[in-house]
Amino acid sequence: MITLYDCSTAPSPRRARILLAEKGVPHDTVQVDLRSNEQLGDAYRRINPQCTVPALQ
Repeated sequence: MITLYDCSTAPSPRRARILLAEKGVPHDTVQVDLRSNEQLGDAYRRINPQCTVPALQ
């Protein structure tokens, strides 16, 4: 199963959500809080070293 690391208020993850929905790809979603800089923490850095959202795993 694909996991989408998402932020509901950001435009780039929105495009990823639209693409996955149009293609009918089942996926889990994990919200990343950009306001508290969660994407810069060590846990997220292990998922995506570039610290950007969205990320697929």
